[in-house]
Formats: sequence, C-alpha cells, structure tokens
Amino acid sequence: MPGIFCFRQKIPGMLLRRAVVLPSPYISCNMAPNPLKTFVIYSSKDKTLREELEGHLRPLVDLGWLDLWSDREIMPGAYWDAAIREQLQAAELFLILVSVDFYNSDYIRGEEFSTAVDKLNNGNALIIPIIVRPCSWNLFPVIKDLQVLPPGGVAVTDLEHWKQRDKAWDVVVQKIAERVQHLQKARQAADPPARSGNVASEPTGEAALPQVLQNGLVHRDRPEAPEIVYVEGGILHMGSPDYSATKPLRDVHISPFWIGKFPVTMEMFDLFCAEKGLVQPGDQGWGRGRRPVIRVNWHEAQAYCQWLSQITGNTYRLPSEAEWEFAARGGTIAQHYRFAGSDNLDKAGWHSGNSGGKTHPVGEKAGNELGLYDMSGNVWEWCADHWHDDYKNAPANSNAWTKEGNHKMRVLRGGSWNVIDFYCRSVYRYRGLPDYRYDAYGFRIVREI
Repeated sequence: MPGIFCFRQKIPGMLLRRAVVLPSPYISCNMAPNPLKTFVIYSSKDKTLREELEGHLRPLVDLGWLDLWSDREIMPGAYWDAAIREQLQAAELFLILVSVDFYNSDYIRGEEFSTAVDKLNNGNALIIPIIVRPCSWNLFPVIKDLQVLPPGGVAVTDLEHWKQRDKAWDVVVQKIAERVQHLQKARQAADPPARSGNVASEPTGEAALPQVLQNGLVHRDRPEAPEIVYVEGGILHMGSPDYSATKPLRDVHISPFWIGKFPVTMEMFDLFCAEKGLVQPGDQGWGRGRRPVIRVNWHEAQAYCQWLSQITGNTYRLPSEAEWEFAARGGTIAQHYRFAGSDNLDKAGWHSGNSGGKTHPVGEKAGNELGLYDMSGNVWEWCADHWHDDYKNAPANSNAWTKEGNHKMRVLRGGSWNVIDFYCRSVYRYRGLPDYRYDAYGFRIVREI
C-alpha cells in the first residue's frame, strides 16, 4: 500500500461497499472460552477518549469476550518499548483510535500500526478502526479499506450527530461485540471440540483426504472453506481455430489439482470479510447467500486465497488459465461440449438470454462431467495469468503464464449473466484490469495437491 506508513508487507486491495449486519451480540453469550487479547492503539492526545472506551468495554471484559490490556499495567522500572512489543505480538484484536494525532505519530505508524497490519495480513489478528475525532480518515492508507466504527465514520466526538458521547460509544461497543461474536463462532466452527474417549477431533487439510483420489471426488478442508473437486491430470488440447486469442492450438500437460465446485459465493466471501474486518462487496440488491460473489478485483481474490491458505495449512490460489479450461471442458472425461457440461447453454448456465439481468445462486444449472457448476455464465472468473494476445510461446504445462504479455491485464474466463452464448464457451478468453470491480466479475479457487 503506497503512502507514509512503514509496512513490512504490502496489503492487497480491499473492499469499500456495505457494512456487515449481524444479530445483536447480547442475545447469546455462548462464546469461545478464551477471550481475545486486545490492544488499543492511540495517540497520547486521545488518552481521555481511550479511558472512555475502556469504561464502555467493561461489559465485554466481564463476559470474558475481551482481555483488554492497558499500558498502565507496565510495572515501574520495566522497559516500556519491550513491554509494548510483547503485547503487540500477543494481541489478537487491535482497536485503533483514529484521529489526526494518530496519523501524525511516527511511533504509532512505524511500530504499533505496522505490527497490527502484519498480523492482519498473516491472518493472526483483527483490526477495528474507531474514528474518535473528525479527520480525513477515508484518505488514510489501510484505514480507508477497513470497516470503521462508528458506522459511516462519524466521529465519536461529533456531538452535532450523536448529541452525547455515551451514545456514540454505545454504538461502537455494540458493533465490536458483533464482530467478536462472529469471529469466535467462526473459530468454533473451524476447530470443533475433541470427541469423548480422548479421540482427537476430525482432522482437517491433507490428513482428512481419502487415500484414493479420482475424478470428481468432492472434499472440504474446513467448514468455512469452499467445497473442492479433484481433477486428474492429463493432456489438454487447448485453444480454438475460430478466434485469434485462442491460437495456435497446442497440447498442455496438466498436473492434478483440486478446484472449487462452485464460484466463491457471497456467504463464503463474507466470512473472510468478517474475519479480516473488511466491508462486504455490494450485491447490487440481488441478494447474498449462495449467489456468486461479485465486485471483487483480482487482488481481492488473491487475498481470499491467501486467507484460505493460512486457515487450512494448504495452498489455495487462483487457477491458471490452462487449469480452468481443462476443468471446464471435463478434464480426462470430457465429452467435448461447447459449454461446461452441455451444448445447450440454457442447461449449463446463466447468460443474457435467461438471467433476467442478474446473477443467480450457484448450482441451479447442470454440472459438467466432473461435477463442476457455473463454469459457463453467471460470473466471469479471474485466473492467475497475465493477458497475452495469443498462445504463442505459452507454457506447455499448467503453470500460470505471467511472463511477457500485458502486465496491466489479467485473464477472465467463463462468461457471465450479461453476455451472449459466444462468450460463455469453455475456450473463450477475456481480459480485465486487476484493480477493476464489476458486477459480473467473480472467481473460483484452486487447491494444490
């Protein structure tokens, strides 16, 4: 992320669309037994506001949801910097009091905030920015891409809006509680308790895989990860003679891989947003749930894959263009259909002639030979490859093609709800800017063997 922050790691592009709406956190107290270790990042000029927040957070501390640390706990004679670093490394939740003085503190930017962002990128912490005094927070690097509190970024001290600060703090604490509860529920689902009889809980990742892998086998690493389908390796006769971008025809050696049974859905991507503290992408009013996620750019799709890799211990990524086409055409059991699973696009997918001008929940059309759905129509799907105008000098294996070519563009495949059948063919290639979000752009994941 460009700007004045001294990050050791570049954070990918993030989403700025619509706030997460969750049920009231005070309805249920069935939380995980371990409170989140919480660190408040603030300027010394906002000390009074920090103390006010601490008082309002007391119910969450008493409920055992937060373990709130204060620098007042540093013992006399202790090394202040060392104590701060120790707590930064232990923190799982960072509450950031955002103001002009926060922004202008070299120590906060270079030490505290950069550590928080590193932990966010590594999937080890959640960041919640709290706008405490009016400032141009929507121009601050990283902060502008996170889901800020109070909703809409109206500062806690803006009494023309809130009338009294206690009202603003109450809204902030309610929203923090919602985010913490959602995070704890996701952790409980991901790490179920061990069964009786001293038997370990069900394994996740590679240990849970069947010993015999075959085409079409369906697996899921963890509850919050998408279903994936096994694709045996083989030879792909890649390309088409009727379109310059798909020439010359060539044979590509494809290694085995797992690929998403469906495009990544809204509900799956929303879990990622909640855990990372990002704002959900918009849905154009069409609905969320099992509709394919839209309005995500290439960088955000990559960030989702990195998050899946972190929480599962396996390698997730975007498919290469060759992998995508091999899977769409049915792999080694292909019946040589024009679209993914049929010569009749109305059976295989949603397009401009039958979609009604919007996306549809995944899996409503027929799957292809491998049991993969929505690979023709519904949403264009990002691939890992950079765009090349044709297949000259393309790799002879299934690796993504990122050398030479147009480094400003990325490959998209599959067609979408708003295009005609020609663009939904399994061999058709399209391109888009990696920073661009569009209501017909989504993606599907690959998990390496």
